Amino acid sequence: MNYLYCIAILVVIYALLSEGLNLIMGHGGIFSMGHGAFFAVGAYVSALLYTRVGMAFPLELLMSALAAMLCGLMLSLAAMRLKGDYITFCSYGFAIVVYTVANNWLDVTNGPTGISGIMRPTVFGLSFTTLPQYLLLCLMVAAISFLVMYRVVHLPYGKSIEAFREDEAAAYASGINVALRKTQVFCIGAFFAGLAGCLYAHYMMICDPTSFKISVSSLLVCMVIIGGMGSMLGAVAGAIIVIGLPELLTFLGLSGSYSEQIQDMIYSLLLIVIIVNRPRGLFGKLKF
Repeated sequence: MNYLYCIAILVVIYALLSEGLNLIMGHGGIFSMGHGAFFAVGAYVSALLYTRVGMAFPLELLMSALAAMLCGLMLSLAAMRLKGDYITFCSYGFAIVVYTVANNWLDVTNGPTGISGIMRPTVFGLSFTTLPQYLLLCLMVAAISFLVMYRVVHLPYGKSIEAFREDEAAAYASGINVALRKTQVFCIGAFFAGLAGCLYAHYMMICDPTSFKISVSSLLVCMVIIGGMGSMLGAVAGAIIVIGLPELLTFLGLSGSYSEQIQDMIYSLLLIVIIVNRPRGLFGKLKF
C-alpha cells in the first residue's frame, strides 16, 4: 500500500510540473526544454531553507516558488531576443547550467552527495509525516495551483497569451505587449515548478543532482505532448501515464537497469504512437 502512495505522490508532483510547462508550451507556444531546471531550483532552495534556516513550511514553499520564478525571469530575458528553435536551445542550455551548478557547488549543494536531513513538514500544527498525510498535502497544493491556473488561462489575460502563440504580428497589431507576455508566461510556469520542487524535496527527504538530470525536462515535454498541449486535463493525464504506467514494471520483478531501459522504450513508443495517431495528444487542442 505504501508503494501505491509513493506513486500517487509522484504523479501529483509531476502533474503540477506538467501544468506549468503546459502553460509555456501549450498556451504560450514556446517549446521549452529547461523546465526541469526550475524544478531543481525549487527543490534546492527548499532544502537549504529547511536545513540551514529552519523556515516554516508555508513560507518555505512560497520562497522556493519565488526563487524558481526569478530563474524563469532570467531565462525569459534571454529568450525574448530569440525565436523558434533558438529558444529551445537556450532553455536546454539553462537546464545544463543548473544541473552543473547543483553537481559541483560543494559549499552550497554538497555536490553529488546532496542535501540530507529534510523531513516531512508540519503545517499550522498539523503533521504530514506519513505517506497518506503527505499525499493529502500535495493534493491540496496541487488543487489550489490548478484552480489558479484555470483562472489564468480562462480570463482575457489567458486569451492574450494564446493570441501571440497563434500570430505574434497580429498580437502586436492588437496592442498586446508580446515580450511582456512571454516573460510572464515563463515566470508563472516556473513558479509552479518551484512549488513542485519543494514538495519533491520533502517527499524524498534528500535533494541531490540525480533527481534533476537533463532527462527530467525531456520527460516533462513527453507528458505535455502525450496528454495534449493546451489542455489542463491533458497535462494531468500525461503525468499519470508517463509516471504511473512504467512503475507497473516493478511488479514484473525486473532488475533496476532493465527496468530503466524498458521505461525509456515505453516513453519513446508512447510519444511516437501519440504523434502519429493523435497529433493533438489525448486531450489536446493543438497539433505538435
